[in-house]
Amino acid sequence: MGVIIRQSIKQSIVAYLAIAVAVVAQLFIYPIDDFATYGLAQAIIALAMLLYPLIVLGVPQAMIKFFNEFYKKSEGYLLNFLILSIALMVFFGTLIYFFYGSFLRMLDHLEISQALFIDYGTTVVVLVVLLILLRIFITQAANFHRIVWPAIFENLWTKFALAMAVLLVVSGSLNQDSLAYTIPIYFGVALFGMFIYLTFLGVQNWQYNPTLFKKDVLKSILRYAAYTGLSSFGVMLAIRIDQIMVPNMVDYQSNGIYSFFIFMTAVIEIPARSIVQISSPILSKAHENLDYKEIQKIYSKSASILLIFGLGLFLLIFLNLDDIFAIMGKSSLLGGLVALFAILGVAKIFTLIFYVAPQIIMYSKYYRFILYVTITLGVLNTVLN
Repeated sequence: MGVIIRQSIKQSIVAYLAIAVAVVAQLFIYPIDDFATYGLAQAIIALAMLLYPLIVLGVPQAMIKFFNEFYKKSEGYLLNFLILSIALMVFFGTLIYFFYGSFLRMLDHLEISQALFIDYGTTVVVLVVLLILLRIFITQAANFHRIVWPAIFENLWTKFALAMAVLLVVSGSLNQDSLAYTIPIYFGVALFGMFIYLTFLGVQNWQYNPTLFKKDVLKSILRYAAYTGLSSFGVMLAIRIDQIMVPNMVDYQSNGIYSFFIFMTAVIEIPARSIVQISSPILSKAHENLDYKEIQKIYSKSASILLIFGLGLFLLIFLNLDDIFAIMGKSSLLGGLVALFAILGVAKIFTLIFYVAPQIIMYSKYYRFILYVTITLGVLNTVLN
């Protein structure tokens, strides 16, 4: 549990620095009465996040699941999973290309604006590829219990870059359409940073590992990746679909306001994300060794810590919302939406109690159960919207 606490604290510090950057952006960069630019950027990122697990399935989770069994210093591991990811990207990309009309109709059924994909389709496609490669590199680092620098590249840098991009739009140096093209650029910088970091760690063995692509092994990897990938898609439906549906139902400014409150409640779960990322390889190894005491210890301690911390942080923000809006100069725009933060915040607190549970199930022999739950939640969220 020691390494989990140490790495989680460090990553949480990085995440809160990213929050600080976003807060400064809200105070001094984003226009007082215009969330449309921010809402457009969040809609594009959310659409890419929604498509990402459908394209690569659960390959990143499989990297953790099979690491202890098949990783060898003398043979490649990262290379094989990159090959598998690229093959899946080509396969599903070809399907979307040939069934483009059906794909657009599917977006319509999900109340996702076709115009968002038609106008920014190239940006979304490039962003999906970058997100997949970035996640593969981050997962490789997590297998070696390294999550701090990945958080800097994935979280802190991207928050800073988005703020700078919006600043360019607000100042008139970029138009709103050009903003979309800056998003893949700064995610590409994050990917390059992770490449350099893995090289520094010495865990980029580019040698091919034939063991991983033996028929039985590959079949197990793909079966696991399919179930966990669809589970991840269900999660994205449950937590990201709102930010894509809101612009189609209302407008980009409303989506910007909604995304702002999502951002505020996300502050509550930052330590939880850190704990999940660092504990995943440890939980996978514990399942392999049938060490259920270690699993129980991780679950019980993380649930207690996260509940206390999350509840305290929620109350701190909730009781000071009026002052926060006043400092931002947005009381007239956001003052009547305190209930929205309360609803989202209470949901986050309830989630914190069980935050590690899906990871425990995902790396066990009962991983299929996650698929049924998350798809159900995703469908419910879409229908209720």
